Amino acid sequence: MNDHFETFNQEFEVLQLHTEAASRDKDAEERSSAQQERLNAEVARNVLLRIQAKTSEFGSLLLAQKLNDLVNRAKQWLAPPSYADELEELQRSRCDGTGEWLFSDFQFINWKNLVNNTGKESGPEAESTLECPVDPSLDTTPALIPKGGGFQFNIGEDRPEDKLLALSEGVEEAAPLLWIQGRGNPGAGKSVLAACTVEFLSFHADDIPVFYFFFREEDPSMRSSLAALRSILAQFLSKHAHLPQIVDSFALAMTSNSSGQPTGTQDELGDLLLLLFGCIGDCFIVLDGLDECEDEDVLLQVLNLLVKNSLCRIIVFSRPILRHGVAGKDGEVLQIGLRNQNDIETFLRNNIHALISKSYFPQHTDEEFILQRLKLGSDGMFLWARLMIGYLQLPVLTRTRRMKTIMDVNLPEGLEQMYDRLMDIINSKLRIERSFALLVLSLTTYAVRPLTCREMAEVLKIPSLGENEEGGDYPDLHNTIMMACSGLIERATLNDSRYTKPTSAYRLIHLSAKEYFTSTNVTTNPRGCTGESSNPYLSAVQTHFHLAIRCLRYLMYHVPAQQLSGIAGRISDSRTLDESFPLLDYATGHWTVHLGLINDINATFRCVASLPDQQEWWYHECANSLVNFLQQKKVLMVWIESCYASGQVPSFGKVVRWLNMFGNDNREQLQKDSREFEAYLQALETEWGSKLLASPSLVWGEVLAFTPCRLLPGATEMKVKSLIYGRPKGKKLFSRHLCKISELTVDGKWVVVLSIWPSRYNAGRYFA
Repeated sequence: MNDHFETFNQEFEVLQLHTEAASRDKDAEERSSAQQERLNAEVARNVLLRIQAKTSEFGSLLLAQKLNDLVNRAKQWLAPPSYADELEELQRSRCDGTGEWLFSDFQFINWKNLVNNTGKESGPEAESTLECPVDPSLDTTPALIPKGGGFQFNIGEDRPEDKLLALSEGVEEAAPLLWIQGRGNPGAGKSVLAACTVEFLSFHADDIPVFYFFFREEDPSMRSSLAALRSILAQFLSKHAHLPQIVDSFALAMTSNSSGQPTGTQDELGDLLLLLFGCIGDCFIVLDGLDECEDEDVLLQVLNLLVKNSLCRIIVFSRPILRHGVAGKDGEVLQIGLRNQNDIETFLRNNIHALISKSYFPQHTDEEFILQRLKLGSDGMFLWARLMIGYLQLPVLTRTRRMKTIMDVNLPEGLEQMYDRLMDIINSKLRIERSFALLVLSLTTYAVRPLTCREMAEVLKIPSLGENEEGGDYPDLHNTIMMACSGLIERATLNDSRYTKPTSAYRLIHLSAKEYFTSTNVTTNPRGCTGESSNPYLSAVQTHFHLAIRCLRYLMYHVPAQQLSGIAGRISDSRTLDESFPLLDYATGHWTVHLGLINDINATFRCVASLPDQQEWWYHECANSLVNFLQQKKVLMVWIESCYASGQVPSFGKVVRWLNMFGNDNREQLQKDSREFEAYLQALETEWGSKLLASPSLVWGEVLAFTPCRLLPGATEMKVKSLIYGRPKGKKLFSRHLCKISELTVDGKWVVVLSIWPSRYNAGRYFA
């Protein structure tokens, strides 16, 4: 029994050991499994974190891409002119040490640091928010935009300058709008001072955003309130393109209640401007040349709404005389007056010292004496000082004549005397150089838009009227123009939609120069041209004749009389055409405009007899060119194609009115052809206008085939044959058919019509 009990104990111990071993193995396995699970969980967490990081990164990239796409779309929708080029050009022209007097003036300081009419102080301490509504379903439109309406312009009878001054009323210490005026005369240096203001505020206004625009009357893309809205909004977008709520506001403006056109309308841009500036907080707006804005009434209403409904501070530079008269109210106006005398002195001193060092004056010349004389003559006009320095730098002047000119300055002078002085230099030149200078001045003064440098070169290549010699092809045209025109012409940057970037163009040195040349009565000799030096150039009527004739000659003799695209069916592009024929765009769209301007001058003076004696000669010269133009059928085709390629609708209406105004009986055929061609062009636009704008080269194919004209060549690429058999020919047949029956062929391709036409003799029996 004991043996069995001992055996049992031994076996039980063995079993117990196996159980403990199994338990230990199981615990080890569980520990290993748990450790593996922990490792797997760590790996999963790391993978998840990486996925989240990648997802976040990808989301940021998508958001950035979306923002970038929206910004690019918004830029295309805004379509601003090249506003920054004008600022940079003015900043480059600034003389060191000038323009700083404004920033220490108490009126400017008060304006810069004003407490605005909302009770919140403007400046770095003011709270700035950018909470703009983006959900069109929510009624969150600020009260400054009429709900359900839009940005409406209500032009009243108030003068714009009174409206401008009214913006400054109601604030005791300072006003949110400051008007910087020159005196009555132009040329006080306001534009350069405006550029200095933009630079000063950008660096000394504690990161408050600065927006600007420079109006320029001579540049069609820079003289409207719409151009200012586009430019200021483009600057706003550029400064806040990183903020989704701002970009969404632009997206909302482009889609919600949009007109559907590719670029924003005046109302759409006005609404957006008021909305954004109502959200942005403190900011500055600098506007120059308000008197050069073609619709300042509209602009002043925008400024009025901005002042009342935002923290905007606006500074305006302009002459004291706007389009509707002289401002007479009190307000926040800062008169430049003689405050810029130190700037003028700095400019004169630097240049006089340079002239003396180059021996432009006799030895031992008193520099201070010259300085005081010229400072007296300038009388606060920076432009006068600039023109005088340019005059003294002319190589044609002797040292003695320079000193005599300075000695003659005993009293303050106006710009007119300075322009007279420069015109005397031009009139004293040799005949060929004088004629060249007057031609360039006349082209620059009376061209419908500024001529680019390439266009000017092409115009000058066309032979002069009445001469058989070839036109001028100048190897160094720019220097030739600068020397011949005695500083009255400058090369500037032009904003032109035909080019992907701004291009160079010639313009008069200042708006006052154009006023000087155009202020004389067109029935008298032009300004600066008297006696023996009288010249057809600079006369408004004769220059418009001259430009119209040169444009016609360019179309007839400088552009191939063939399809412009070169390959049938290929779309003609205005930029491509401009590379081959630089003057084609101007000649195509503006030769009839010049004739229209002659009509306007004729209407102003009521009768042709009041115009210069040479008008009859110019009329016949222009009429002869027009006759040649209408006789060259392929040239007419080229003109039509070029019009549609540049997005214009060809018209002969101004030509017809011009011919009717003169009423010369010897030109009956020309008048008849012109009226017929105008009627054809109207029919062409009605039937083919949209297709020709899309593909101008169609005028050589389908248009000629389906819409022929006596004055145009016959179609060669396509022939049209009518499937309808018309009335049979014969004088004895009656004008109406007696009966008609038709039958469709079995294949369905033809309709056979049988008509019976009675004779005139028998017609009475059937139609009695």
